[in-house]
Amino acid sequence: MAKKSPTQRIARLEDIVVGAGLLLMKLQSRYGRDFGEGMHEQVIDCIRDCQRVGEARAQRQAATGQKGGAK
Repeated sequence: MAKKSPTQRIARLEDIVVGAGLLLMKLQSRYGRDFGEGMHEQVIDCIRDCQRVGEARAQRQAATGQKGGAK
């Protein structure tokens, strides 16, 4: 098994972060009313951070002409 380059590792981690953000949004929509105030704020902050990672990745891919995620 060949070692992955730092760029490939970063792309993989970005995929994971974006996926986690999507899961958090689903959990929030389903169980958000049961969250306490502190948990609600943490979930919102994490979703926002995950979206920022996704936006930065999309901008970088648009600038370089790439499509899709890490493979």
